Amino acid sequence: MFDSLSPMHEDLKRKKKPGTTDQPKPKVVKQMKSNQPNKTRKKRKDAGHNVKFPVSFELQRLFKASRKRCCLIYPQYKEQLKQTKYNTLLLQYALDNPYIVEWNQTYKDSSTYLHTMLREERYDEIAGIYGIALEKNLSNRKCVFMMCVSALKWIEKEGNYEEIIKQIEPTS
Repeated sequence: MFDSLSPMHEDLKRKKKPGTTDQPKPKVVKQMKSNQPNKTRKKRKDAGHNVKFPVSFELQRLFKASRKRCCLIYPQYKEQLKQTKYNTLLLQYALDNPYIVEWNQTYKDSSTYLHTMLREERYDEIAGIYGIALEKNLSNRKCVFMMCVSALKWIEKEGNYEEIIKQIEPTS
């Protein structure tokens, strides 16, 4: 009905520059040119798979405290052993010792996450075609959560951080 309430604006709309039309300008889409043909990239042999899992504030505190205790016992690994690496070592420990995993823990998604960085072949043990997640009918993230928390509880109960640290040391 009315485009504008003010007659002053109506006059401005009517006055157009010569050679302009009411049609909007068509957008020009530029195609990206590449010098190389489209190839699939090779995967690194040591490529990792980042898996994040949700934790409560209390669990996050327990994971961080456990890492700090480990670094106090083994100060030579303090610079090398960041939180993600420690979580990954816990997950690997749970993969190597499946009897410690408690599969009936309460799992609740949250806005706080911790990360792990597993090698692809180890990640396939969890999320592969014949992986643990499918076997237990769990999501990959839920499976990682159960395994990491179980390993944390086991290490804290036993107090044996050597089992975690020996995964870092190269085997002779």
